[in-house]
Amino acid sequence: MGERWVSGQARGHGDGFVEVTVRPARDSDRRTVGRLLALGFPDKFAPVFGPDRERAAAILADLPPSGTVYVAERAGEVVGTFTLVLEERTPSPLWSVLRRHLGLGAALRAFLLLQLMGTSHPEPHTALVEAVAVLPEWRGRGVGRRMMTEALASARRAGRRRVGLYVVEGNAPAFRLYTSLGFRVQRTHRLLWARSLFGAQRILYMTAELGYPRGGPGA
Repeated sequence: MGERWVSGQARGHGDGFVEVTVRPARDSDRRTVGRLLALGFPDKFAPVFGPDRERAAAILADLPPSGTVYVAERAGEVVGTFTLVLEERTPSPLWSVLRRHLGLGAALRAFLLLQLMGTSHPEPHTALVEAVAVLPEWRGRGVGRRMMTEALASARRAGRRRVGLYVVEGNAPAFRLYTSLGFRVQRTHRLLWARSLFGAQRILYMTAELGYPRGGPGA
């Protein structure tokens, strides 16, 4: 992945807010991003990869991303991550990665669960934001807002009309953040089969219009 820095930094807006820089992830960030995802989504990945969080982090680090991975950095430490999907990509070599880390039975279980969970694809003229995660000790300090602001700006620069994302119903902090940035619920997906495994029954699909001026993309 490239090492170009994304524009600007987010300066503190008061006590508790921090200055972070958002940039595309480098290959050297892969393990840190995997750890961030394992910490950020324990209810999602523990049933799939098992309770060993370090192993889950290693698997997630090895899986090819669905889009461009970004990280938020504070004084040289990666404290957050998200993925921006601008177009559908070729499915990743999932089975070979799972077998590299898991025994046959565990790999088969993980493969089936991941297939059951499905893969998100961006709708026409829409960028998709996935895998938004912030280190627990940095949550509530403006890191997620800074990352989402960059995601919206990057999608606009790429000529997309809107940005979409999925959030588990009941994730109140994430829902508040997305709503404050202009996201609105478009539809709800019921996951009755997933409640016993992942503790989630419904997933919300939200979008934010990018609001181009007259004559811009989508006119």
